[in-house]
Amino acid sequence: MLRVDPISKTLRLGEAFTPDAVALGCSGGKKLSQSWSWATTDATVLRVDATTGRTTAAALGAATLNATGSPYQGEVQVAVTVIP
Repeated sequence: MLRVDPISKTLRLGEAFTPDAVALGCSGGKKLSQSWSWATTDATVLRVDATTGRTTAAALGAATLNATGSPYQGEVQVAVTVIP
C-alpha cells in the first residue's frame, strides 16, 4: 500500500506544494524508501515534476496527482481555486 500525504489539497492559482509518499507493509509499518514517479490526470490544471512530485497550480479546475513505484500506487485529489 502507498500512503500519499496529503490525500487532498486545495491550491491558489500559482501556488505549489510537494506531497509525501510512503510505502506501507501489510501491518502498516513503513517500507524502505523508494523513488516515486509522479503524474497528473490534467496537465493544464497541474504542472508536476515527475521525479520530485513538486506540483504547481497552473489553471483553475481539479485533477488527480498520481504516485507510482512498483508495485505501489497512490493518489492526491487536488483542486485549484481562486481564494481571496
